[in-house]
Amino acid sequence: MEEFTLQKHGRTLSSFYFNDITKEFADDFSLFIQKRDAERDNEGSLYGNLKVLRGLVYYAKNLGVPDIL
Repeated sequence: MEEFTLQKHGRTLSSFYFNDITKEFADDFSLFIQKRDAERDNEGSLYGNLKVLRGLVYYAKNLGVPDIL
């Protein structure tokens, strides 16, 4: 995800707030992973990467971090 945020947004992942993670962000991230996987002849990392993103949001929500979805 760090690679995506640096290439697409020119920022590190740690500089994002949860309200920056929109549907557009998730769609762009999905497309980025699909393109990267196609270049690497890999087909299986999209599901895992989206699961990590979902887990990150879920974990923060359980901690009571403000501005989560």
